Amino acid sequence: LQDAALVAAQFEQYSMATEAVERLSACAATDGTVALREPLQRLAAWANKKSVALQLSALLGASELATYAGEFTETDKLLRQCVPLLRNREILLPRTQARLSFVSALSAFAQNRGPLGASNLSNALSIMRGSVKTGAIVESVFQTQLVLDLFDSKSLTAQDAEAILAEVIAEPTPRDWELAPLETIAELTTVRDPAYAKLLEFAISRKAPLEEMLDGMDRLQRQRLYAALPMGGRQFAWRAAVAGQQLECLSPAARKEVESTLRRMPGLVSDAQRMKQLVKQLRQMPMPLEERKLHADAKKAFIELEDLSADYESQLALLSLQRRPLDRCSPPPAELKRLQSRLADGDLVLGLALTGQQVIGIALTRERGMQWHVSDAEQVGGKLQALLAEIGTTHDSQTTTASDASSPTAAWHNSAEQLASTLFPAEVQTLLAGCQRAIMIPHDHLWYVPYELLPLATDAGTMPWISHHAVTYVPMLGSIELAFGDAPDVMETVGIVDNFFALDGASNQTLAQTIGQAVPESHTLSLAQKLNIPSSAWLKLRTDQLWVGATIDASERGWDARVLPLGDEDQSRVGSWLSVPHTSPARVLLPGLRTAIGHGQLAQGDELFLPICALLYSGTKHACLSRWPVGGASTATLMQRQLEELQSESPSAALRRAVLALWPEQFVSAEEPSMLPISRNTPTLISGSHPLLWSGYMAIGDYQVD
Repeated sequence: LQDAALVAAQFEQYSMATEAVERLSACAATDGTVALREPLQRLAAWANKKSVALQLSALLGASELATYAGEFTETDKLLRQCVPLLRNREILLPRTQARLSFVSALSAFAQNRGPLGASNLSNALSIMRGSVKTGAIVESVFQTQLVLDLFDSKSLTAQDAEAILAEVIAEPTPRDWELAPLETIAELTTVRDPAYAKLLEFAISRKAPLEEMLDGMDRLQRQRLYAALPMGGRQFAWRAAVAGQQLECLSPAARKEVESTLRRMPGLVSDAQRMKQLVKQLRQMPMPLEERKLHADAKKAFIELEDLSADYESQLALLSLQRRPLDRCSPPPAELKRLQSRLADGDLVLGLALTGQQVIGIALTRERGMQWHVSDAEQVGGKLQALLAEIGTTHDSQTTTASDASSPTAAWHNSAEQLASTLFPAEVQTLLAGCQRAIMIPHDHLWYVPYELLPLATDAGTMPWISHHAVTYVPMLGSIELAFGDAPDVMETVGIVDNFFALDGASNQTLAQTIGQAVPESHTLSLAQKLNIPSSAWLKLRTDQLWVGATIDASERGWDARVLPLGDEDQSRVGSWLSVPHTSPARVLLPGLRTAIGHGQLAQGDELFLPICALLYSGTKHACLSRWPVGGASTATLMQRQLEELQSESPSAALRRAVLALWPEQFVSAEEPSMLPISRNTPTLISGSHPLLWSGYMAIGDYQVD
């Protein structure tokens, strides 16, 4: 390559020389041959006033090698030389501009300047995704859309389209990472859900085996998470790998790469150990509820932990941008044998995937498995919207009164029956009638379905799922282990309260106190008072059990929804909980989560799916979320009972028992926020069995209690 570059330059074949230099630089960076930096710098000087493209290629190659060598002053100097060459040019060089931002991100992360690195990387990826002027720079993005368009126009057969798509969106190879990390990350961060969904439709149309269907559904679910994560999940994968997680899922070459990385960067191990020590130290200190009462040693330990965490994340980001191959095996991929072997007698796994045109389902028990599909996904969406409107979830234009929905002949009964029979064929209904726990893995707007409410025909008559069996949720088929966790030790509980249980301040405080009294060692904080908490991150790592009696609007913020409504610092955002150290509370109850269905819309379910991923993949054993916020005395009653039950029951059983105990209770409709404004003028006494008061709650993650 070096000889080819020189020959091309001598014969003034500058475009060929530019390409050869870029490939030569990539090979040198992959191999760690940093000594090539000086020859590249000399080549850049020689190319001055001969070829800007060749000069830039040599400068960028030299700057990347300087970063690998740890010579950051030299890196920044070389990068500054590139800027005027790219400025005010009539001919656009978008790919070169993207490379400049990419190498700048490498340098920033290597120097522990995380925000600057993230900004530079975002700029590089924005350029790589193309524009009206440049078109699509990443080939696979163009190829994917072309295949989909050709198939839709019947210019490509299903067999050919499936084969091409499978190759185009396959996981990156080691060679991809070594030669083109920027292009590969740009591919991974481009939304490709339609391609994964189309592959799943092809598989169902040719009656693919269950193992293949399981893998296709799992890939579709994982892609939704990867699209929200930095670098398409690559940093998430490196974080798990250096922590020794899911190594069995990696290829032998990838495991060797991880071992080599830990030898080359021993600070990753020592920093992780030190962070564990600091977390243990902080957890032995008093709860950080009042900054003025905290000991100086505690503040010092937390500052050190924050600094270590920021440096650790920068090192992971640097690893993710470097030319080092690593499989994306976190979360772990789904495997049929592993999944079924984990199930207990009475467990039933129900996975659902929405491909746009169809709903595809999988049902698994310990002994058997089956698959099915619903050909009209639009019909499912219509029936779901009708059900949600009829039980009164649409707060903006509420038309269903409390008495309407409480009637045995209410319209929602028929809608629920139609939705259940459409989604689940008779054979699956039979499996449901024989199960003790349903483990649900929905997808897209199927997250909004209140499965607990759906009717089930049994020998004892028709009843809602929740009255027949427990229901729990995990985010992906490959993450079934999250339904079989170890019971946590819960010592201290923190409750954060807004005007959620009653409009009257005194009544709201009284109801909040009754919830706090349900468990020992409980602290209740009111957002109506001034709080002197030093950091939401500190409170999070110190808390074993967290409940938030406040509306958390995830319908617009989604990944940025503030789970801890204590100021607007970064650690309040649910997406930040995946950063190290993984110190989420063991149990988190968020009964006030607001999703798109409160506005009468069916979005993509990300405001449920992404917080669930953030909580469970950061260490939370169980979370209780809501599809719509209820509030009022009914929520206070249910939460109190649920916290009591959690002390001796599994999470799914605790929520089920709390719901069943709520049904005989009586509430005033005008005092239930979820029933306003329509119930304000016609207050009535309603039963706790009203579907709006209980069917929105979801038990996320599960474990058994001895």
